[in-house]
Parts: sequence; structure tokens; C-alpha cells
Amino acid sequence: MSEFLTESKVEYLTDIIRQMCAGNNPEKEVQQFTDHCESLTGDEVTAVFNQLSQENIQYENNDQVINFYHTVIDEKIAAHS
Repeated sequence: MSEFLTESKVEYLTDIIRQMCAGNNPEKEVQQFTDHCESLTGDEVTAVFNQLSQENIQYENNDQVINFYHTVIDEKIAAHS
């Protein structure tokens, strides 16, 4: 949890997706994000994916990222509305 408190939501989320794209399963980080992030804005999500694109990280066809997006990120965006 301390990592979550010291990093911005964007940095933390970017790191989670980086780990997924590297073939890791960041289960602990995903749980912390789910537990401690109440909502996300569309701008925050855009910033995450812009950063990943700048780093040439191929996230578009990663099943783990897609599942994470639909189960966690969508929920956090909806909570912001």
C-alpha cells in the first residue's frame, strides 16, 4: 500500500500494465490499485496509454491488459461519473 500512496494513480497504473506486458502477473499491485483507487478520469487513462505508447509497449492485444481494462479500469472510470 505504501507504494500506492507515494505514486500517482497514473504512474501506478502505468507500472501495472508494464508488468502485464512483460509477462508478469502483478496480482498484489492490481489488488492495491482496486482497493485504494476510488475512481479514474478519462484524462488519467489517456495519460497512461500515451505513456505506454511513448515507451513502445505493445499493450493493445495483451489479454491480461484487456481483461484488466474491462474489469477494473472501466469500473473506476464509471465511479468518477
